[in-house]
Amino acid sequence: MHAAAFTPQRSAWFTRWYFVAAALIVTIWIFHDSISKAHGRLDSLRSEAQDTESISAVVPGTELPALEEPILDTPSIEENTPHEPVIVESIKTPNINSSCPDRPGQEDIFIIFKTGATELYKKLPMHLATALKCMPNYILVSNIEQDVGNYHVHNVLTSVTKETQQEQEVFRFNEHMEALQDAGQDIGAYTGTDAWNLDKWKFLPMYHRAWEVAPANIKWFVMIEADTTFSWQNFMLWTEKHDPTEELYLGGVNGYGDISFAHGGTGVVMSRPALEKLEKRRQDEPGGVEVYDRRWEKKTADNCCGDVIVAAALREVDILVQGAGREFQGGTMNSMDFHPASECTPSITFHHATPRRVDTLYRFEEAWIAEHGTRVPYTYTDLFYPFIEPYAKGNRSDWNSLSQKEKFKIEDNELSPEKMEMARSKEACVNFCVQREECLQWTYSPEEGCGWDDVIRLGTMDAKDAKIHYTSGWMDDRIEEAKKNRRNCREELAAKEG
Repeated sequence: MHAAAFTPQRSAWFTRWYFVAAALIVTIWIFHDSISKAHGRLDSLRSEAQDTESISAVVPGTELPALEEPILDTPSIEENTPHEPVIVESIKTPNINSSCPDRPGQEDIFIIFKTGATELYKKLPMHLATALKCMPNYILVSNIEQDVGNYHVHNVLTSVTKETQQEQEVFRFNEHMEALQDAGQDIGAYTGTDAWNLDKWKFLPMYHRAWEVAPANIKWFVMIEADTTFSWQNFMLWTEKHDPTEELYLGGVNGYGDISFAHGGTGVVMSRPALEKLEKRRQDEPGGVEVYDRRWEKKTADNCCGDVIVAAALREVDILVQGAGREFQGGTMNSMDFHPASECTPSITFHHATPRRVDTLYRFEEAWIAEHGTRVPYTYTDLFYPFIEPYAKGNRSDWNSLSQKEKFKIEDNELSPEKMEMARSKEACVNFCVQREECLQWTYSPEEGCGWDDVIRLGTMDAKDAKIHYTSGWMDDRIEEAKKNRRNCREELAAKEG
């Protein structure tokens, strides 16, 4: 009877529920084990957090900022001090991406990429992921020795003499930053002017370091900053117009006192003979290299900027800065003046660039090379149409288009009644632009008055906490008409090459 009752249907039913029960037991066991591990991990994190309370003793008289999140596997301070420089056999890129274009002559370029420890992780990674991955020779310089992935960052301040480091209070800031970083803190969260004040001390030392480590075949030394975009496509073509055997110091020329200098943020280009002459002067200093360094450190202490000191040191050996041309820009793309019918100059640098801008320009260049190859430069007009023209249209509130051909301000008592009305009234400002045939854009704010221009600037939106709010507008019909007269930059550049 029992055998008869245990039918195939009952057997299938029993099997199904057997496996359900087994799965439930396993799930409960896994859940219990996870809870136990979580409690153990929480206790560990609490213990680590308590350990950080003693870290403030590293720098007497200072206090560390609170941790944003638990730091796991933070090395002890003892393991990281003293700060010994990491010896690197090669300064070549760890891996040249196979998708990189073949640019003849790029092996003759040595890049000095200057950054700072407080901005390192915000700005450097994008450059490593884009343009730098295709360049064979460069050095990354900063104010703290460290590694970022497979890349080594050199602390060029180690060559500053001990006397100067002891005398200059800003070096206490650097020691503080080193201690914070060793303690697992995010020094990128630090705000203040100390990092900027420290920056000028890197300039001459980074050129000395570059000369020491660069291969003997290098013809050009190029210094760029972490917020500078750089078109290696256009730069390689630009170098063909300059003789690397001459003593050349090129860049965006600025003045400070009686010194003309190449502005660092615009990008600085130096030929091998120029840097060699500077380094020979350093080696020939009566009393030795340290005496030379100490002499220029005293000048650095009394000066505003490191790029000015580089120019002064080069002037000592009779090398003066020369303008590199409109290809090198010391401002952003949004602040640059465009005209849709007239700009056939190739673009090489922009300054004050965000990581996003570095990325978008790199991808633009990749697409350009895929279509045109490496022998055709792209111009400002080629950048205008994808990056500026689609957005410089109509009217925009809370937007400053940087119109500055003429400005009419309320506080200007010498304005005519008509221009004073433009300063006081947005409608009068707009009407002035409408009536003036060459006007392509206008900007107005009640505090700053009226501005107009015969070129196109995209400008920027107002900051959230801005005290002055602008309204801007563009003359769409006139811009469209100007586009019809667009010059053929390909033909013009080809004719120049011919």
